[in-house]
Amino acid sequence: MARKRPLVRWRNELPESHDFDDALAFIRAKFEPFDLSRVVSIQFRLTKKKNVLTSTGLCVYPSPNQPKHRRGYTMINRISSRLVHPRKKWPIEETFMVDMGVLRTVIEMNEGVAAKTPNPPEPSLVGDFANTSTKSVYERCLYETPGEVLVLVAGHEAFHFLRDSGQVPGRNTEPQANAFGVEWMNEYRNL
Repeated sequence: MARKRPLVRWRNELPESHDFDDALAFIRAKFEPFDLSRVVSIQFRLTKKKNVLTSTGLCVYPSPNQPKHRRGYTMINRISSRLVHPRKKWPIEETFMVDMGVLRTVIEMNEGVAAKTPNPPEPSLVGDFANTSTKSVYERCLYETPGEVLVLVAGHEAFHFLRDSGQVPGRNTEPQANAFGVEWMNEYRNL
């Protein structure tokens, strides 16, 4: 008897928005070619944490410590509630690493800068920060809508799942997950 493929629980707690609807449909379509049989749930939420400027996510890997009915991958994708009701207007710019190294994030809004690090580097190779000799490539990303942020964070967390489950090549690192998320977001923009 063939084993029945479990259904993935898609849990959406985002406010109703045409932009989110389009982004969620895109994300579902991006998962279509992959084996989701070990995924328990994919969740979309807002976060009100003050230290989250655009988004945060989490990919929970399967563990023998999980209850049997919940054993598998869980992807939690959160975007800041400040993006849904921003004090500043769009677009929002973010600089992050898309190659080897330590992740540093900088957010620039159109009138000012809310930054974790002052004077973000231009997209280029940089080295010798945090007492390492790692070379890193930074990419500036300009978000036009909250949906683009959602697609990027979902792509980022999807990479962690897909890499850990052996469905995509590469190393399971933050910069490679960032690059995968940027790829999804650029594809979403070009629809």
